Amino acid sequence: MVDPRERARGLGPRDRMDLSSSGEIMGKRILGFRASDLFAERFTHKNGTKAGQIGVSLKARLLRISWAKVEGQPFLIEQAA
Repeated sequence: MVDPRERARGLGPRDRMDLSSSGEIMGKRILGFRASDLFAERFTHKNGTKAGQIGVSLKARLLRISWAKVEGQPFLIEQAA
């Protein structure tokens, strides 16, 4: 059996899946990431059954995406130097 990391390393730049084109990628997507400066932000629902109710959104600064999988298959993430 081939190690998935070895398979991902062997892909060329044109063979790597563009994770930003989520409209074309079907199935389960999982990312490993690091974030900082986490904070909660309040908002008021404007539409639907919760209109007028207060909601909370968590926000953070994304520092790094360390790994990605689509349908259980690992994809190589290029890190900036």
